[in-house]
Amino acid sequence: MDALQVISSATQIVSSMVMAIGAIDQASRDLDDAPMRIRSLEHFVYELESLTRRIKQKHVYKLHSSQLDHQIQSLNALVDRLHPNIMKARRVVSRSKVKNFAKIIWNSVIGDPLAKILNSMKHDLNWWLESQILTEQVENVIETTARNIPIRLKVSSDQGYPISSKCAYVRNLLAGGSPRRVILIVGLSGIGKSCLARQVASDLPPNFVDGAVELGFGQYCSRTACHGDKGGIPEAIGKKTL
Repeated sequence: MDALQVISSATQIVSSMVMAIGAIDQASRDLDDAPMRIRSLEHFVYELESLTRRIKQKHVYKLHSSQLDHQIQSLNALVDRLHPNIMKARRVVSRSKVKNFAKIIWNSVIGDPLAKILNSMKHDLNWWLESQILTEQVENVIETTARNIPIRLKVSSDQGYPISSKCAYVRNLLAGGSPRRVILIVGLSGIGKSCLARQVASDLPPNFVDGAVELGFGQYCSRTACHGDKGGIPEAIGKKTL
């Protein structure tokens, strides 16, 4: 074997040793840091869960949009996939460090699937570092979708009064193209005025889907509220709504 071949072989051996030592050193550092990094990743998942809850609460009246609902559901699915992976990683790093380190020393020379697991963990953790802005990006995307969706109010209706025909009459007044946007319901206490208003508000005409709807109960709804002055009711209502 000439000098060139000796140098070449030595270089290969040294390179292999450096790679093996580097693999052992890097793997041991990853095992030491893994619990802390897994906790950080777990915190990130909790942040996504919190974001999902905030979005659903903020846009509760816009969830009738299939696109917005799909985005929120896909975010929930992502969180559901991350949870078992975090538990699996936690089980791996909870084993005996001596046992794991001995396996790393042996398998750094012959190769082992553990290296793939470590590389996968490192890849996931690096991805997490790049994902710090993911929460903001996801929220911005969903906000963009929600901004163009009309509001549909959910009003709980009261049961117990046979007022279906009256509801249909009031609904037809609202949907008839009249410029009036305020309907005054006047009558004695207990005859179902509030129930009628809630029934109508729970199923408004389409032209009111993206409008402002306000229900006022128990104020200026009878002559008694205006001290017997029937003519004062519209004026009082006008002042109240303005």
